[in-house]
Amino acid sequence: MIAVTSSPSDACVEYATTGAAPCEPVSTVIGTAFPESAPRPRGDMEPHEMMDHDLLLLDSEQLDVRAVSKGKPPLNIKPRGDAHIPTLRHLDDGHYPARTVKVPPYQMDAAAVTNAEWAAYAEATGYETQAEKQGWSFVLSSLVVDEHHGEWGAGELEHPVVDPHFPSWVALPGAFWRNPFGYGSSVGDILDHPVVHVSWRDAANYCKHRGLRLPGEREFETAARGGHWGENHMFPWGDSDEAAAATRLNTWQGDPAAFPHGNTEQDGFLATAPATHFGANDLGFYNLVGNVWEWARGGTKQERFMRGASYADGVGGHVNTAATVAARAHASEKTSSCNIGFRCATIIKRPLEAIHDDETRHADKKKRFANEL
Repeated sequence: MIAVTSSPSDACVEYATTGAAPCEPVSTVIGTAFPESAPRPRGDMEPHEMMDHDLLLLDSEQLDVRAVSKGKPPLNIKPRGDAHIPTLRHLDDGHYPARTVKVPPYQMDAAAVTNAEWAAYAEATGYETQAEKQGWSFVLSSLVVDEHHGEWGAGELEHPVVDPHFPSWVALPGAFWRNPFGYGSSVGDILDHPVVHVSWRDAANYCKHRGLRLPGEREFETAARGGHWGENHMFPWGDSDEAAAATRLNTWQGDPAAFPHGNTEQDGFLATAPATHFGANDLGFYNLVGNVWEWARGGTKQERFMRGASYADGVGGHVNTAATVAARAHASEKTSSCNIGFRCATIIKRPLEAIHDDETRHADKKKRFANEL
């Protein structure tokens, strides 16, 4: 794990062990559009909050799970004709209003949890994900793998279950972390890629098993900015060069009108990339923008938040969400899909012994002061 603090990292190590050295908070600009974990009225939603993977429009409680598992259309989906979609503004995804905040020192995984790490956890604990229990999860239609030929986009669904507003995503029977793109897929060759098809609950349970928790939104964005804390930059390296981002982030590239087909793969990947690909930012963190959305701490059961965007989002905001350090989306805590992963974090705390010593010294000082009066 990597410490994020304005103090030298070795000072924070001493702080966490003896409590002697200072471990100071980070003062940083963040571009989150509205307060962390605050519910947003659906009538006031921005386009980037109603992207294809905004699964509040179609989550597990709206589906007839038995029908989905048999490849049949569900009985209880109704198109939401009242959805409000205002005019899209360029790069508005979470970028306004920028403000400066203080973030207490913390530690966070350098990379997203991988398929190999999740496989070890599942084997050791017998844990079953939400997707495994319900028998399906969301997959981008162009990525469905035919179980007989193992080819991208070759999967033919007789009765595809899709969000009425966003047909690019299908509720695919048999999709879960071990078969991320359907029965014809496997994680055998991508064990170093981020695990996907994990719900917020699944991710929180994994972190708890490690004695950790999911990162807060401010923590995530602070790490994503890679030490560029003084200005409202859009990318981990600080500048706003969209052309450079095309080969430094795993995002969707191609004609927006053709989405989800026609990805040019300029970044080298059609779907997920290895969790430590593209190189670390200046703080040592990998892929905090692009690759997979990552669950964040906070929210409600109906509205949990994700940060960072994914391989199904475009750098310029022309396809789904603009993939930048301030990218933000939400879904219910039971939602899972082929482009959502996570990593874990924890606050850096002083040891209890040091806190007790401080309290004792404070009490003695207070007692001496009282005796002098």
